[in-house]
Amino acid sequence: MKRLLVGAIALLVLAPAVPALVPAAGAARPSIDSLLADLARGGEPARIARQALARRGREAVPALTALASSPDAHQRWEAVNLLGVIGDPSGIPALVRAALRDPDVHARWRASWALHAADDGTVVPRLLRALDSADREESRNAAAALSVFGRGEAVDVLHAMLESADPWRQWEAANALGVVNDDSTAGRLVRLLPRADRSVRREIVLALERLGDPAAVPALRAALEREPDPLVAAAMRSALRRLAP
Repeated sequence: MKRLLVGAIALLVLAPAVPALVPAAGAARPSIDSLLADLARGGEPARIARQALARRGREAVPALTALASSPDAHQRWEAVNLLGVIGDPSGIPALVRAALRDPDVHARWRASWALHAADDGTVVPRLLRALDSADREESRNAAAALSVFGRGEAVDVLHAMLESADPWRQWEAANALGVVNDDSTAGRLVRLLPRADRSVRREIVLALERLGDPAAVPALRAALEREPDPLVAAAMRSALRRLAP
């Protein structure tokens, strides 16, 4: 009996380990539909799905184009973001629609970035046509998108947007005018500064700093004396250090 026990123990010690199971080579990849379902789940599944969809490249573009019309604003953002990451020109029509017409500002601005990433030379002409649209909102959205391309044709519409009653449109215009502008831009921003709300004031100050026009210094100093918001005041001090060192 003792010899049997010793032999059994020896077999347990010396027996080779069972190899771990690994996925079979050539295992089927997840379908595009299953990846889109994971994208909608959020969290870690969405992160993995986002990476997998980007790797699928052009194969994923038709499904992402459809997703760009989702009723869910976040899913539309995911769609246009991935179309930009993939950068395939076949996604441009959906991105133009999103940049010009998406009601969600975050999806719209991400679509403008994606258009720049995927541009095959046809995007700016499309946006310039929309800039002349009789639809005022489409024209404004085209101006914002054209600023991503550094196109000065957008400046007149952006100047008009500064006078909008919508603070978001004012913010959007100030942000874009920090990139594309003319000699009158700094004065227009300075005139809006005292009557703008907090987020718009900060964006105006950031735009003035980017413009680098010392003529804005007196207005910034006067505004700083009465500025109640610490974040806006900090932006003003930063701009003054650059414009009046």
